[in-house]
Amino acid sequence: QRRLDRGAPAVLCALADALGAGYGLPAALAAAARDGALDAPAREVLAAAAHAIALGAAVADALEDLRRQAAPAGTWDAAVAAVLLQREAGGDLVTLLRDLAAGADLVAHDVADARTASAQARLTARIVLGLPALACGLLVLTSPALARSMLTRPLSLMLLTSAGVLQIVALAAVQRITTDRDG
Repeated sequence: QRRLDRGAPAVLCALADALGAGYGLPAALAAAARDGALDAPAREVLAAAAHAIALGAAVADALEDLRRQAAPAGTWDAAVAAVLLQREAGGDLVTLLRDLAAGADLVAHDVADARTASAQARLTARIVLGLPALACGLLVLTSPALARSMLTRPLSLMLLTSAGVLQIVALAAVQRITTDRDG
C-alpha cells in the first residue's frame, strides 16, 4: 500500500492523460494500467478495475474496490470521489485529477524534506543519549577503583540509578518523536 500511495500522483497523471486523449473512464483505466512508467502494484489495481468494468461491474463498485485495494485514505479516496462526483455532476475531470496529483506530489515532497531536515537532529539526539554510557565505560577502564567506590556508596548509587532512569525516559521520548508516522 505504501508503494501505491507513493505512486498515486503518477497514476492520476496517467489517468488524466488518457482521459484528455479522449478515452472513456474504462478505457482510460486500461490505458493507465498499461503505462510502463507506473509501478507494478498501481498497474495491477488499475487493470483489475478496468477488467471488472469490462465484465459488467458498475463503475462505482469497481472504483470502490480499487480504492479499497490501493490505500485506506488520502489521495486514492479523493481521486475516486472526484471521478464519481464528475460522473454525477459533470466537470473537468482531467484538470481535477492533475490538481490532485500536484497536491499529492507536493505533500510527498514536503514529507521528504521534513525527514531530511530532521535527520541531523535525530542523529545528534542519539549521540547525546549514548555519551553517558561511553563516559561510564571510560571511567571503568581508566579508574576501576573510582567506579567501584561509586557503586558502593548509597548516594552515588542513587544518582546513577536516577540518571539511568532519565536516560531510558529520554531514549523513549526520542524514539517516539522520531518514529515515522506514515506507517
